[in-house]
Amino acid sequence: MHAGLGFSGHGLTSTKVGGRILASLVLGADDEWTRLAVVRPPEPLPPEPLRWPMVRVAEWAYETSDRAAERGRSRPRLSGAVISLMERYAR
Repeated sequence: MHAGLGFSGHGLTSTKVGGRILASLVLGADDEWTRLAVVRPPEPLPPEPLRWPMVRVAEWAYETSDRAAERGRSRPRLSGAVISLMERYAR
């Protein structure tokens, strides 16, 4: 299974490039598309039963931060800490 994560799909050029990358990955090709710097091996995901609670915590952190921003408030400390931890792990 392949997925274009972090891909917004805005614009014809980025959509075309994203489609070519995914097509080459699905076909198992070693070509100019699969060798682009944006193509990375998949990050190891935690095994179940840890994965689902971790996804829910991440979802809560982003929703809480979004709600605070909509109200003109700063990000709550706990959700900010969760987001910072996720961003650090993703690198």
